[in-house]
Parts: sequence; structure tokens; C-alpha cells
Amino acid sequence: MLLNNNLSKSIIEVGSGLAQSTKYSFKAKGLDLALKNKILVPKAYLIPQEFWENFEKKIEIKNDLVRQIKNLPLNNDISVRSSFSIEDQTEKSFAGMFDTVLSVNSKHIDELAHALKKVLLSSENVESNFRKDILVMEMVPTKFSGVAFTESEYEDDWINWTSGLGVKLVSGDVPGNSLKIPKLKKYDFLKVEKENNERLDFYYRLQLLLKKVRTVFGEKNWDIEWADDGFRCWLLQIRPITSPLIRNDWFGLCNHKEILPELPSVFMNSLIIECAPKMFNFYHQLDSELPKNRLMVESFKGRSYFNLSLLSDMLRKWGIPTKLLSASMGGVLEKNYKLNLGRVISNWRVYLKIFILQINALKKSRNDIKVFKLITKEPSKNIQELIQRSKLAYISLVHQMLSLTMVMGGPVALLRNMKTLSAHSANHITPGTRILKDLNPFIKVIKDNPLIQEALLKGEMPKDKKFLNLWETYIQDNGHRGVYESDLSQPRFRENQKYILKLLSVIKPSNTVKVKYQIATLLTLPIWLVAKRFIYARENTRHQAMKGFDSIRKEWIDYEKKLKINKTIPFNASVWDFTLEELSNIDTKFNYTNSFYSKRTNEININRKHSLPDNLKRKDFLKPYFKTNSEIKPEKTFCGMGLTTGTVDGIAWVIKTPNSELPQLYKKQTTILIAPAVDAGWIHTFSQVSGIAVDTGGDLSHGSIILRELGIPAITNATGIFQSVKTGDKVSLHADQGVLLMK
Repeated sequence: MLLNNNLSKSIIEVGSGLAQSTKYSFKAKGLDLALKNKILVPKAYLIPQEFWENFEKKIEIKNDLVRQIKNLPLNNDISVRSSFSIEDQTEKSFAGMFDTVLSVNSKHIDELAHALKKVLLSSENVESNFRKDILVMEMVPTKFSGVAFTESEYEDDWINWTSGLGVKLVSGDVPGNSLKIPKLKKYDFLKVEKENNERLDFYYRLQLLLKKVRTVFGEKNWDIEWADDGFRCWLLQIRPITSPLIRNDWFGLCNHKEILPELPSVFMNSLIIECAPKMFNFYHQLDSELPKNRLMVESFKGRSYFNLSLLSDMLRKWGIPTKLLSASMGGVLEKNYKLNLGRVISNWRVYLKIFILQINALKKSRNDIKVFKLITKEPSKNIQELIQRSKLAYISLVHQMLSLTMVMGGPVALLRNMKTLSAHSANHITPGTRILKDLNPFIKVIKDNPLIQEALLKGEMPKDKKFLNLWETYIQDNGHRGVYESDLSQPRFRENQKYILKLLSVIKPSNTVKVKYQIATLLTLPIWLVAKRFIYARENTRHQAMKGFDSIRKEWIDYEKKLKINKTIPFNASVWDFTLEELSNIDTKFNYTNSFYSKRTNEININRKHSLPDNLKRKDFLKPYFKTNSEIKPEKTFCGMGLTTGTVDGIAWVIKTPNSELPQLYKKQTTILIAPAVDAGWIHTFSQVSGIAVDTGGDLSHGSIILRELGIPAITNATGIFQSVKTGDKVSLHADQGVLLMK
């Protein structure tokens, strides 16, 4: 309302339509709009600049004028706030630049005059012409207070709170308590559980307040000041977030741990990071409302980590239990969120697209394989084309894997819950499993020829014609695969033949797994018939994609030779130690010196010394992770996900990379492999052991699929097992229960 007497007729009550004016600050207009939409805002009045404009620069406020404000229908305890037109703009907020005076006695003329003067004088902190309006607002008897940041690209609101008044918190004098509150949406039928089960009186009231704010002001990025009196939560101020907040997101290596070396090549890491903006496009095609500015993958100390917070937010938005993320990809979630039927129903369009994707999955898989053939049909004309080809190949692989993983996720999860997945998977053969199965024809030839045996023990190629024919066929079918094959810098089996030759000296025929078919197995057979087609399509697509990777790798190796001949890079340099951007600069006649390469080598060695955890927060990665044995707490029991059935008692064999030779005096029957992660490159190692326990992995990991098909007693996602168990430890593996026990 407007007060109808002389000077005070320009004083405006907040909530009376102030928001319709264009001349006032967003601070005042925002509170006005909030009140008009029944959001709790303390009683407040705007004192426009015109109220003061006839006074001297020293701002000597006369008592009769102050009395006009004193007579406003306010409680004794008020705050006096700036509401300058320059504040809270979308480009810049000027937060903290101007004064706010709290707990002012509105009925005490001198105290009120002093507060008004202080706020007005603070306008001189910024040299510019702008309106100098002032807000007077009733104080809330505050029990809790703080700031909240609600961002459109996140499924939770970030809160910083303290007991009592939040003036020191807002000013930055005290750090306060941090908290993430899940967003409430119109289709959330049930209350969301409190994070860490904290008993916070204001928790749900603040959730409801922020929900109303988003409804009124839109799903944008807002910085909100609030206060809670123990019964109600009040809005004190709202302003746009003018600069992006760096959230402390949760990251995990997940399946990068199984398909990439502990420290990927500089080349591969830069390739992944440059492709990161396009990786999430697959999900955008399903839901256009998903975040557009958050990256699916980010780099820490030369390692590519998945943004688990982003992927978790996506599942939460769709109402899917977030534990499915860790079950399929491996990794540890910051928090698990349960099924939300309201969100599932509201996202029916997304599920319709997923259903259509399932129907067309196999056809799409066949088309995807054709893409790789086209990519590598002809050699690249120049380095720019080779770079683009490398990017296209990687993005194509990622999108293909995401597509097939999504459509097979449901059937696989059902089979797991019915406890029939391992039984159905046994003896199923995908291209990854065939890498080992294709060695069976060699066994008879080796057995009957001592000369072949002698050559193999030395890691040499036998000269036997029958053996050589088998070898040619094997390399043609599987030579493009390799250990950590997703990294283009890593050699393929055709380049590291000694590895397989030594294996052939000790390998035995792979046995057919005996499975007892129970009623549940027979009842879930229709589901398996669907699932296995998707599983095979996914693994075959990867198998074919690696042919494309192999072809591109050959091109890079040839290009490296040219660069050395032209002295563009040092003779001792490797193309895998350069970023894509650095290689792109070569087209501009840029040469890399020995000193540059020496510096790069030093950077790589420093990154290699860091032992980063599998899961970390963005703001924590800066500390040096140099783990020592004293930091590792000894455990007796390791719980993970059972992939198969069976129990094995034996000795631990802990290795970081695949190895086809057992330690001396070790026997296959009593050897239990302990590995950080596994994929198809480990399959030759699988043939040497009777049990396997993996630190990181999921139901849909490439290594997990192979282990189920081989039927070896195995568990995965047993977090911490690789760091804790040592070679030679006596252990007992119980695959059915997903447990490994230390004896």
C-alpha cells in the first residue's frame, strides 16, 4: 500500500504490486512477487530514492522525516537493507557490497536514523549512478538461517545454514554447515529422506519453500536467503546466481577402470575429455530437460572420471533407483535414492523412447558396426582428419555402449533379482569369451608335438605348419583385441604375440560349465532369450569397434614415424604423450622441442606417482594421494556382487595387469585372482585360476559378462579388496553370497 500523507506517500508496502514497476531493484520486486504468490515474506516497506533526494550529500536526516518511517505498522525489531537498482542483476549481483543493519529498533528515532544513514552511505562503495532505494523489514525470530542455491541442472538444492542469525554466514565470516536437500517436485508423493538422517527442524519446511520459489520464479539458478523460526520458513531475499557455482560433485572411475590403464595415455585422456560434451547427447535425445552444461566425464591428475552425481541426478529425475547405476557400471554412489512412481509416471515420454530404443536396438547395433567400417575404410588425408576420425570412433563407441547397456539393463536386473542370471549365462558365448575358446584347437596340436611345446615355453613362434595356420586364423579373428584396448596407445594381441604364445604352453581346454536348471530358471527363460540377444549385440559391437580402433591406431603409429623423420617431434617422443590440441598445432608448422617433451615426461611421471581413489569429490582431488600401507585398514570380510556360483578356498594372487603365468608353486585349483578391474584383455589370465574377486565392476561390465559365461566362481564390486589383500594371503571365495573371507 501507499501511505497517504505528505512525505510518506511514496513509501510502498512490499506485496502491493511493486513488481509491476520497472524502475526498482529485483530485490524489492522479487519479494513483492513472492508475497503476491503466498510465499512467506516478513512485512516490509520500500523507501524509494525520492524520499531522500532533497537532502544534502552528507545525508543529514531530520527527525520529522524519520518519524514517518517510525510510524509504519512494523514491529519494533526490524532490518534496514539496501535495495539499490544496481543490485541483483542477471549479469552481476553486487552481493556484500552494500550494508544491511539488523535488529534496529523501529520506534527509536536515533537508532533508526543511524541505520538509514549507514545503508545510504554504503552506496558510495560503487562509483556509478543508480537508484538508492531502501528496504525496511521485520526481523524473524530466527532459530535457523542460511542461504540456499537452487540450480536447474541439479536434482538437489545446496544449503549453507547456521543456528540463529545468518549475517556472518552471508558475509562469509563463518563457514556454516553444508547440506544437500533433494528437490521436491509436484509429482513427489512421499517425503524425501533426510540426508544422513539428520534431525533438522527446518529440513522439510525449507524443501517446501524452495519448491514454491521454483514454481513462482521458474526453474532457474537462484541464490536465496532464508530464515526459520521453528514453525515457518521465511524468504528474506532472492537473487539470480550470476556466476556458475562449482559443485562438489561425486566422481568414479567405474568401467574406465576395467578398459583403461591406471594412468591412461595423455592422448587418450585428452580424446575422452574433448569428447565429453557430446557423450551426454545420447541421454539428451531421450530427455531434452536434462542438464546441458554438465560434463559426463572430467579429468583428475590425468585420469578420466565419470560424474556420478550427474548420472545419479538423471536417474532421480526419471524416478529410477540410483543403485542401478552402481550395479551396472560399478563405483560407489554418494547416496542411493529409491524408486519414485510419481516421477516414473510423469516421465512416460522418456520410457516410451526407451521402449522404442529396445525394439530397434538390434537393427541399430548392425548399423553401428557399419559406421566403424566407414570410419576406417580409407586412410586419413591429414592430421586434422585423423583427429576427427578418432573422435568420431570414440563417440560412436560410447553411444553404442550406452544404447545397448540401457536396453539390456532391465532384463538383466530382472534375472539377477530372480537369481537365475548366472545359470542362464553359463556357456553362452560372446566375442569376448571366444578369445579364450578359440585357443582350444591349439591344445591337441601342442600336445602331440614336443618341438612346439619347447618353442612356446621360450615365447617363440613354432614353425609347425598346422600351428601357423591356426595362429593366422586366431590373429585374424582376435588380433585386434588387447589389454586395456579402449586406450589407442595400448598394443593389441597381434603386436604382443609373446603374451599368448607363453599362455599356450600351459593352457588347458576350457570346460563346459555344468548347470542345474531349477524351476525359476525355466520360468525366466523368455526373459533370458531377450537379454542374451542384447548382450551378444553389445559385446559384438565392441568387438567390431575394436577393429576400427586398431585401424586408427595403425594410422597414428605411421603418422608418428613421419613426425620423427620431419623432426616435428623429438626422436624419442611418442605420439601418445601429446594432447589432441598439441597434435593439431602441428598443422601450423609448430615443432615440439626436446625441452617440451622432457617437461611432458616429467608431468606424466608426477601423475603416475599419485594413487587416486576410485571415487572422489571434485574439490578433494587437489590433495596429493600418496597412499601408504599404514593408511589401509585390514579387513577380514569383503562384500561385493556375486556373478556366478561356487566356493573356492585357496591362495590370493594379486595383480594389477593381466598375466598368463602363475607365480612359482601356485596351482590353478587353489589360486584366487584379485584384480582392480577386468575386461576381455584379462581372459587369458582367467584360464589360470579357479576363483576371481574384482574391486570395481558391475552386472553389465564386459569382464562380468565373460566371467558369467565361463562359469568361474567370481564376485565384483568388492570395494577395497585390491588394496587390502596381498599375494599369498589365504582366502575363501563364496561367489553365491558375493563374499571373500580372509583366513
